[in-house]
Amino acid sequence: QSRLVATGDYAPSILSPWRAAEEILLVLSGTATIFINEPGKGVLRAYSSRSGDFFYYPSGQTHTIYNGSEEPIQYLMFRWTARATQPKQAHTVGYKKSLYDSGNGRLAVNHQSSGLKHLHIHFTRLQPGQSFKRHVDQYDTALIVLEGELSILNQRLGNGGVFFIRAGELHNTHNEGTEPCAYLVFEFHADTAVTSKTM
Repeated sequence: QSRLVATGDYAPSILSPWRAAEEILLVLSGTATIFINEPGKGVLRAYSSRSGDFFYYPSGQTHTIYNGSEEPIQYLMFRWTARATQPKQAHTVGYKKSLYDSGNGRLAVNHQSSGLKHLHIHFTRLQPGQSFKRHVDQYDTALIVLEGELSILNQRLGNGGVFFIRAGELHNTHNEGTEPCAYLVFEFHADTAVTSKTM
């Protein structure tokens, strides 16, 4: 997790360098402005983002995050590199919590990735006492707690907590609290064994 304090005027030239890595940026608290360079257009688009909003950046996408408020921003960044058996065209996409957490509160998508077979994303709510049975997945998984408290194999984390589960690791999810909990899940379905991640 990182924190970004107010930095004054935004300089449009300050963008992340070209990276071979793919990234997910999730805002945990505060109000951030995400600037994304649209390939081939030379235009920066600005997206106001709040807690629970997140973006997927494919390999080579330039972008930056800016704090124009007087309060710190806390955010989480996943970064990974993977080599696909065949080159894939992936696009930047953003999701607002106000949309995916409305109505039936369900989000479940398979997103095209530059190097993975695909990136699966879903949002889940668990009521007090509700759980999913122990199981094993054949891919690495990250879970981020957005509301309440979530327990995985006797470890309990609250808002902003991050669980990382390696492929082949036995696990379950359980809400041991008295309030509903909500969490995001990112599943990294590898196309090949050549994958590395940082967080």
